[in-house]
Amino acid sequence: MTTTLRTTSLLATGLALLAACSGEASSEPADGDVDQQLEALQQQLLPRETDSPSSSPSYFELRRDVRRCAAPLCGGFFVQRVNRLSTRCADGTRSAECYVMDLDFSALGLSDEQVARLEATPEDILLRGELGAEDTTFGALGVLNVSEAWQGHAGVDPTGAFLRVKNSGIVCITSPCQSFSAELLDTLPLSIPIAEVDVSGIGDDPSDAFAQLNEPDGLIVAGRPEIVSGPAGRALGIDASEYYVPVVAESTICGTRGVPPCADGSFCDFPAESDCGRADRPGVCAPTPEQCIEIFAPVCGCDGQTYDNACFANAAGVSVESEGPCEPSEPAACGSRGLEPCADDEFCAFPDGADCGRADAPGSCAPRPEACILIFDPVCGCDGQTYGNSCQAASAGVSVDFDGACEDAK
Repeated sequence: MTTTLRTTSLLATGLALLAACSGEASSEPADGDVDQQLEALQQQLLPRETDSPSSSPSYFELRRDVRRCAAPLCGGFFVQRVNRLSTRCADGTRSAECYVMDLDFSALGLSDEQVARLEATPEDILLRGELGAEDTTFGALGVLNVSEAWQGHAGVDPTGAFLRVKNSGIVCITSPCQSFSAELLDTLPLSIPIAEVDVSGIGDDPSDAFAQLNEPDGLIVAGRPEIVSGPAGRALGIDASEYYVPVVAESTICGTRGVPPCADGSFCDFPAESDCGRADRPGVCAPTPEQCIEIFAPVCGCDGQTYDNACFANAAGVSVESEGPCEPSEPAACGSRGLEPCADDEFCAFPDGADCGRADAPGSCAPRPEACILIFDPVCGCDGQTYGNSCQAASAGVSVDFDGACEDAK
């Protein structure tokens, strides 16, 4: 299996693809230009000094603090911003690397096992986050609040610049073809067209790197630029010393007896066969959406409420029970022996034949009106009091015994 990520030559695609690439071919650099581009790019990728605030989200390399002293003054991690000569720490000072007593992964919704694996091998990961401070008995100490986690490979030493590489969608019938773009992490947007990414010697199976190139976040690599050659001439490439793929939350069982609730930032998502967790059937923890598209495709949530679409239900921390609005539920029975009382905002409404619940004939719970029209149409309530109309009786939590004032029946 090849471990170089490059555009495959597809001669069978014929003149159609040749025409599609003709615009790119005319802009291919001459051999002398490629040498100049390589030299310029090597200078651009050198680590440099910047004066960004410590609260600015950045990508960090890590190493464990092995010093021996009282925790949390020791035993945490040293973090260093990638592609930079120094890092501004949480206390405002600048140093080659900063000490943090803790890594806060709560925003990612990772399981305890995932967090433990990441913290056990800090040299093999890349984290994006913000440096903050937390008060302790020893004063304020640094904390890295993590917003992204990327997994590298055990025993691999990343060298060179840290870049994000993406598939640009350009297809050619020969190589080298500038099918990828590379961006330097934590710097001004600078998209560099490249022809291939060489990941040879990194891991046993680079298929995860191939797949990640097509994702919106691309593939993060550490490496140096190089010149690659082929039938179409010469172009820039990246010789990778390490690559990283994102760490995503594992599916965690929820909504059944004996398991803890989902972590903050996630909700219990029940598949259709779980019937919203009834009969102790589990779901899995899923990230709570932060934004939803305004599309009206109503669904019925497991809480019995109708939402504009599934995303809005999930954003409210609710799994979807069925498509379409919720069917009106049958009102609860009340006013008879063994039945629960109605909710505080409801009252027990008796039908005509129930005789206000006498002889143990039940009614049904109905919502209490919040406002009534001032029309005088007196009724006698089941409490023996006269009300101006049936709405006023219901608002007071009383069912109607009969029309007219109570005194008229005497």
